Order: sequence, then C-alpha cells, then structure tokens
Amino acid sequence: MYSASFMFLCVFFSVYLEVLAGSLGVVIPMTALCVFCISVSRGWITGMSVGMVAGAVLDLLYGRSMLVSAFSMMAIAGLSNMWLYWGDTQSAFFHFLPGACAAMVAVLPAVTLNSLRPGSLYSSVLILTFSMLTGAFLLPMLIPLYDLAAEMVGMPLYRTARSRVSQQRR
Repeated sequence: MYSASFMFLCVFFSVYLEVLAGSLGVVIPMTALCVFCISVSRGWITGMSVGMVAGAVLDLLYGRSMLVSAFSMMAIAGLSNMWLYWGDTQSAFFHFLPGACAAMVAVLPAVTLNSLRPGSLYSSVLILTFSMLTGAFLLPMLIPLYDLAAEMVGMPLYRTARSRVSQQRR
C-alpha cells in the first residue's frame, strides 16, 4: 500500500510541475524523469504501468487528441531497463546521459507532431534541445530526492537497484 501511495505522489507532483511549467510555455520533462526513477527502482513492468497512466494523464491535461505521451513514457521504462543493466546507478555524474535521453524520448513525439506545421521546425528544435538540457541537469538532482523520500517510507532505492538485480540473477 505504501509503494502505490509513494508512486502516486511522485507521479502526481511531477505531472503537476510539468503542466504548471507547460502552461507558462516551458517544456520540462519532469514526468519522464520520475517514470525513469520508478522504473529503475521498482522494475520495468511497474514503470510501464505507471508511465502509461502518467502519459495518458499528461495528454489529457494538454488536450492532445493522440496519446503520444503514454507511449513515450512506456518507452522510457524500456530505456531505464537498459540503463539498469549497462549504466551506473550509484554515481550521480553519469546520469546526465539518461536524463537527456529520457527527455528526448518524452518530448520528441509531441514536437514531431508540432513540427509538421509550416515554419515551426526551428522552434521544435529549440524546444527539443532545451528539454534535453533540462532533463540532463534535473535527473542527477532528482535521484537523491527520490532516494531520500523512498528511504523514509521504506521503498526500494534507486542507487541500490543494480545490486538488487545482480543478486536476483544468482
């Protein structure tokens, strides 16, 4: 029960912050980064489920007719699984790359749909670049906050996810 409540609160606040920033015209992929952290710490199946619901909520709040964010968040869960096996989950410095990749996967479908209009390619490239830079800098800051909150409620931590996976393989 605590894990579901914890994941709901994390996703709720990330969706809230993303929509709040989006209403000001700034694309900050907070939900993608939250889904990435949940997928690494809880597993890719949980991450896909949470990502699908969070992406659908984002698309509904933004008023999109196509649910592109739901599929993007599910792809981020797959990306997090690859990072768990091939990346480093303990060093904060190496989280710039998955932060940028998660932001790119989250924003690229919506930007692609927007860039089909004449004259909007330049702004779409700027939005994608800004969101990738934002994701690259926010993920290393989000992971300690996520681990602090997860540790307080007794949930699996992000930084110990790789050692848990290697122990489960044995």
